[in-house]
Amino acid sequence: MTHLVSPPLILLLECFNQVPDGGYFVLVRLPDHMKAAEVLEEGVNNHKVRFLPGSSFGETMQNYLRLSFSMYDAEDILVGIQRLANAIRTVESKSN
Repeated sequence: MTHLVSPPLILLLECFNQVPDGGYFVLVRLPDHMKAAEVLEEGVNNHKVRFLPGSSFGETMQNYLRLSFSMYDAEDILVGIQRLANAIRTVESKSN
């Protein structure tokens, strides 16, 4: 399932991620100036998408987010990535 997550994240979100060796999650690094908590707020309030912000794991991970992919089929993953991309773009446009 991670083959569906990696290319769209890089193209749509312009973010970097690491493909896990196993498990149920993908860790995504947003651009350094973005905070995952702001993207989460935008995503939940306006785009019907949710994730776990990296700040849950430590102060130095403010621009990281963790995505779950184990419970979703390919179509749902692609919809979620598009929604997340829209939330990120909205947050980015507010900071410019």
